[in-house]
Amino acid sequence: MRLPLYELRTKAEGEQTLVWDLVRKKWLVMTPEEHVRQCLAIYLTSAKGVPAGLISLEKCLRVDRRIKRYDLLVHDRKGAPLLACECKAPYIPLDQNAALQLAIYNSELKAPFLLWTNGKTVLFYATGKDGKMEFQTDVWMFEEMGGQ
Repeated sequence: MRLPLYELRTKAEGEQTLVWDLVRKKWLVMTPEEHVRQCLAIYLTSAKGVPAGLISLEKCLRVDRRIKRYDLLVHDRKGAPLLACECKAPYIPLDQNAALQLAIYNSELKAPFLLWTNGKTVLFYATGKDGKMEFQTDVWMFEEMGGQ
C-alpha cells in the first residue's frame, strides 16, 4: 500500500519551506521525512478515524538508558500506546534496519500495532494470538485496533 499524498499547508521562510503541523499546532521545517510524517497523521485522522488528540509526534522515550525519539504514536482513549509508527524519507528503504528501529522503540512502548512507511510503502502489523507481529494487508480503523 502507498501512503496518500495530501496537500499540506506550507510557507517559505528565508530559504526554508515550513509546514503546518496540525497535531502540534506549529510550523516545522519541511524535510522529506516530515512530509511523510504529516501525510501519515492526516491519513490516520481522515481515513482511519484516529482522533488527532490521541496522536503524539516526535516524543522522547528512554530505551536502555538512551534517549530515543519516536515519530508518531497513537494512544487509545485510556492513554495507553496503541499504534507505534516510524516514518522514513521516500528514498530510505523499509528494510531490516527500519524494522529494528521500530522494534526497539516498541520494546518500551508496548503498542500492539506497528506501522512504518517511507510514503511509497506502508507496512502495518498487528499482534497475533501468539504474541508475534503479523503483517496485515491494510491499516485497520481506529475502532478495529481497540481504540474505542
